[in-house]
Formats: sequence, structure tokens, C-alpha cells
Amino acid sequence: MIGRKVFTVDGRVYGVITDLIFSLDGDIVFLVISKLKIPYLDLGICRKLIVPSLVTKLNKGYVLTVHHQDPSAYAMSYIPDTMRRRGMRIFNVWLGYLDLITIILIVASIATLLTLIAIYVDYSFILTILLVTLMTLLPRILREVYSLSIEGLLSYSKLVGSKVIDSEGSVIGIISDVRVDEEGDKVRGIIMLRYLAKEEALRAIYGDSKYVELPLRLISNVKRDCVILKSSIKESIPYVVRSTP
Repeated sequence: MIGRKVFTVDGRVYGVITDLIFSLDGDIVFLVISKLKIPYLDLGICRKLIVPSLVTKLNKGYVLTVHHQDPSAYAMSYIPDTMRRRGMRIFNVWLGYLDLITIILIVASIATLLTLIAIYVDYSFILTILLVTLMTLLPRILREVYSLSIEGLLSYSKLVGSKVIDSEGSVIGIISDVRVDEEGDKVRGIIMLRYLAKEEALRAIYGDSKYVELPLRLISNVKRDCVILKSSIKESIPYVVRSTP
């Protein structure tokens, strides 16, 4: 679902799905649709929050089922009041500011690079170090600032890249994706990339596969950069589905 285009009823591109906001039960509360995606930074800007019931699947993309001028207005009828207030507050205030900050940072970074090249053209080593540092840190900073957080809900952008830790404290994988059902309104599970550790228990989970899928119901808690399971490695084995990315 992530990366799929959303079209209006008259065939114009409305945006690209760049994030999912969903509950621990897997119910997708918001789709985050971006007008513009920055490839290297893997960020979407000029974003809109809409509910999944306002789009329908068509071939490899999605089509809005309402007038494209302001689909967020229809959210008033579709989602609980508390979640609506939290989501709309983010939509109305923070997203606009974040878009502005992102554009300023990108423009400032480019301007800084051009200035450094102009002034320190003879200092290629220093320039290389500065360039590598900037290109390494900027995406991480922007992703951290730009990830949406709504109390009581999970987001795709926050989960991807997080370590998965079992109930005994062992790292068993890294989240690489989530699996969404055919209807596009529910997240069914998390897809984990094989962790580098070579314990026998991990081999029992992954076998010869690089990826496995675990159901959301096994998640106990979500913290910064890590997801904690209710079960141990051995207890998780019956729920494992061997998967591909």
C-alpha cells in the first residue's frame, strides 16, 4: 500500500500514500497522502490525512470516492471523536509547519554546500567530510522530526527499522514492512528482516527465509526504535509465517 498512487475520480494524481496510522488491533485510522515525495530522503511533503474508507482500490493504485478538494472534511463522519481531534490537530497545524521546515532545511543545505564549494574549493578533504556528514545526518533528522505520532496509535514510518524484542529481551528481527489486507483497511502483521545473530532459536523462526511475518496481536509495547513482544522466541514460533518483502 505504501508508495501507491491515489487518483481523483477524473483521473488526476491526488498524491502518494507515504504512511499509515493504525491501532494495535490493526485498524487503519488514517492514510497519509503526500503531494510530493523526496526520493533520497524518502519523505513525503504537502501531506493530507484521510480515512481509508474514502479510497477504493483500482488496479495498482487507489481512487478517491469523494470530491478531491477536501477529503479530510469527510473524516468527521467516519472516525471516533477523540482520534478525529488528535488527527485533525496534527493535520491543521503541525503538517504545514513541518513542510515549511523541511523545505527550508533542504534549501539551506544546498546553499551551504554551494557556499563551501565556492570558499573552500582547495580543501577537498574537509569538504568531503562535511558533505558526508550532512548527507548522513540530514535524512535521519528529517525522518525523526517528520514521523507522525498520535497517542494510542502506531505509524508505519515509526515501526519500519525498529528492532523486535521478545519478552525475554532478545532481539529477533528488524521490521522492514507491514502486511495490509486486500481491502486496504487493516494491518494484519509485521514483516521482520532476519537478525544477524546465529542462535538456534532464531534459525527455528526463520529457517531458510530472510523474512518472516508475525501478527500484530503479539505486540506488547512500542518504544523508541523497538517493538516488544508478549511472547518469547520459542512461544512466537507457532505464529510465524515465512514471508517475502
